[in-house]
Amino acid sequence: MRLINKVLGCALLASSLSFAHSGIVAGGSDGLHQINAKTLGQWNTVVGTGGTIATDAWAFTRGGGYEMDGKRHAFMDWAATMSGDFFIGFGLLDFVDLGLSMPLYYDHAPDSPGGASNMWAIGRGDLDIFAKIRAPFDTNRIWSVALLLDAYAPTGETQAGVRPRHAWYLNGDGYTHPLTANSWAFGAGLALTMDFSKRNIPLRWNGSAGVVVPTGDGEATTFVYSTGLNLVPIQFVDFFLEFSGEMRLQEKGEYYVDPFYDPMLVTPGMRFHITKNVDFAVGMDIAARTFKNLGFDYEEEMKGCDGKTIHYSGERGHKGSFCYAPTPLWAGAALLTIRFGGTEEKAPERPLRDTIVIKHEPQRDTIVIIMKDTTKKEEPKVGDFDKDGVPDNVDKCPNTKPGIEVGEDGCPFDHDKDGVPDYKDKCPNTEAGAEVDSNGCIPDFDKDGVPDNKDKCPNTLPGVVIDSNGCPLNKKEDLDELKKGINFKTNSAKLTPRSYGTLNDVARLMKKFPSASLEVQGHTDNTGTDDYNMNLSQRRAQTVVDYLVKRGVSESRLRAVGYGNTMPIASNDTKDGRTMNRRVEMVPINNE
Repeated sequence: MRLINKVLGCALLASSLSFAHSGIVAGGSDGLHQINAKTLGQWNTVVGTGGTIATDAWAFTRGGGYEMDGKRHAFMDWAATMSGDFFIGFGLLDFVDLGLSMPLYYDHAPDSPGGASNMWAIGRGDLDIFAKIRAPFDTNRIWSVALLLDAYAPTGETQAGVRPRHAWYLNGDGYTHPLTANSWAFGAGLALTMDFSKRNIPLRWNGSAGVVVPTGDGEATTFVYSTGLNLVPIQFVDFFLEFSGEMRLQEKGEYYVDPFYDPMLVTPGMRFHITKNVDFAVGMDIAARTFKNLGFDYEEEMKGCDGKTIHYSGERGHKGSFCYAPTPLWAGAALLTIRFGGTEEKAPERPLRDTIVIKHEPQRDTIVIIMKDTTKKEEPKVGDFDKDGVPDNVDKCPNTKPGIEVGEDGCPFDHDKDGVPDYKDKCPNTEAGAEVDSNGCIPDFDKDGVPDNKDKCPNTLPGVVIDSNGCPLNKKEDLDELKKGINFKTNSAKLTPRSYGTLNDVARLMKKFPSASLEVQGHTDNTGTDDYNMNLSQRRAQTVVDYLVKRGVSESRLRAVGYGNTMPIASNDTKDGRTMNRRVEMVPINNE
């Protein structure tokens, strides 16, 4: 039986999984313990396994000793404790993830009497049912935030294990089940991500905080937290440094509140993105209490142990006690996650032989592995004028410049299909069907950060505060609204009396934003001759400019242009259409 336990314990290390909050994070895409605000995306699924292992006797208790049935004992020097679990996460919506995480634990205690009381055992923990709800903002923002929800079902074994796996397992009288709260617990919190890599800075920061409220008698409400800084110099590996833990927010019986007597970990490590859908992370957990006792002095470690004793009740009536240790002093940690449901383009087929070239394509956030033949250079059967490796008889782009990556058709890659090849595309993830400029970006005429295809107020002056639709929050700073108040007498360039108040608002707006310049455009319907309409529209535009100059706006910032009837916005065949066409437009001048 002991041999079976040892084999199962080793298997647990290989197949242990991630758990939320102070453990390895189920389904996360950064580091080991940190929680980010990213979600999987609708219908995508992630499964994984990960965990920690510590091999020091002090991983169980401070000082590595315990009392069982009235006698004092010590854990063996090579005692081991492992934590982990299996998880699955599912993207219900683009911004909503649901998941389950089932913990498994293994404590390798001495044969007798610890083994007899089931202190040497594998046991399941409390099932974590979790949800992540990301605020559905534009995913191109540097920052994002998500709501975290957890429900812990009391599925853990009550007579197994040694070390309590969570701070809220500590009940007031000290009789603690190491592997379960033995009651339902509910958690809620927030996660925040600042992803500076979206601005070509290779850093990403995550932070999360929340509370877990157990429903059992004598168990303390617990604050859970994590933060992590990730350095992403290359796409297929991240380097991270994390700080995570749990802290009871209220005194319960024998356990008073002291952050150093609750789980608190510093974790450096690396996370490898082996493929687009497979991650493997490794790190080292270092308990914050280690820094209080760097020499691992026994007397120093045992100071203040009184009043923080675990009372253990094992199988067959064995009872024991030992000093509470919130975490091992140090532990190795690892995590493997696999995602399903995404699509990954295949690299063009090439002759496969000796050399593997790993090419990072940041615009697709993936790594493409291409096998290239380096042992033999076969002469092409036909010519290859541009030397891109694609014969002229199938090359649809026979004049490609040297050094540019091409597809099987000999044309430069254009993954977002916007007509601008990737090597020129400054916006490589443009949504399908959107019109783009020569740089591959959706135009933003007024430079307010809202692309023209979503901008409901495309003529906003630079510096004006706008809403998510690109429209000024102050209507007196909205040129599209102000222009409606500018009118002229029939067949005349003279302003109506009500127009002066509107133009005063325009003048104040121009003075508030002194870097802005404006083109005043005059337009007419098709009544009358073309020459007459062109002259009238020019005079009306000039009248507006002259008034603004009188109100203190520099003439160098204004330009009057008459377009006559050449730019109608409605049909001239109806009265209402002709009314709409007789108008003045005010358009910011782009000085770039």
